[in-house]
Order: sequence, then structure tokens, then C-alpha cells
Amino acid sequence: MILQIDSRESNNKKIKEYFDSIGQEYFVSKLPCGDYANPQNMKVVVELKHSHNDGLGELVMNLCRTITHERFRKEVMLSKKIGVEQFIVLIASKDITNVDEIHLWKNKYGKVNPETFEKIVKTFRDKYNVEFQFCKPNECGKAIIELLKKEGE
Repeated sequence: MILQIDSRESNNKKIKEYFDSIGQEYFVSKLPCGDYANPQNMKVVVELKHSHNDGLGELVMNLCRTITHERFRKEVMLSKKIGVEQFIVLIASKDITNVDEIHLWKNKYGKVNPETFEKIVKTFRDKYNVEFQFCKPNECGKAIIELLKKEGE
């Protein structure tokens, strides 16, 4: 499997280093949606949220601000329109391992209440059929490969 990395995904140096270290082939080219995909199976894409080792903070920006919420929603809608069956949001988090734990998150960046944010994520998941997966910040590369390999079988 050769992976495609979206050319607009700029914060991916460690992931590329991980791919190189294990011999995972990849190329960088614009994806219509998501950040990572297997171009042989575009039914699955992975959108990575990992800024500053706190993907939940990045996800708050995508879901709780009107402009970025609309942009993120449009990206998900485009994915469905072009045949993507599984839009996976991979969130790097030191402490949170699944959607049902988001209320335990310590938000040190803003005013969003973690309990409210968990409800927003679950509503987005259910309304747009988006899958939210979690991994440790240092395991993003491995998780991307596993998700795309598993879904490509």
C-alpha cells in the first residue's frame, strides 16, 4: 500500500519520518478531502487532528467556530459526494481514548465546556456519519497506516 498525503497538510514532519523509518511508501499530492488516503481505495480517508499534541484543541476550532465548522462540514459533505464511505477523524490525545471520554478533557485553550464539546462531537458524528478515532500523539503515523490498511482489506 502506498499512501497519499494531502499537500496542504503541513504539520506532518514526524509522520513522514515515521513512514520513512519503517519503509512505508507515500507521496504528497492534493487530496479532495482528508489528509491521508490509500489512492487504491479512496473509499476511506483519514483527517488528522494533532496540533501541539492536542488534537482536541484543533477539533474545537473545527467544530465550535462558525466559519471553520462550515468548512469542515463542507469537506465531509464533499467526501460523501465523491464516494468516500468512511471519513475518519484521527485525534492525537495524551489522555482521551474515545468519544465518550471527551467530557474528561482539560481544555486549557478556550471557553468551550468539555461536556458540551462531547455532545457537539457526537452530534456531528451521528449527523454526518463521521468516525472519530483516538491515538497517542507519538502514534499518529502507525494509527494512520492501521486505519487505512484495515479499511482497505
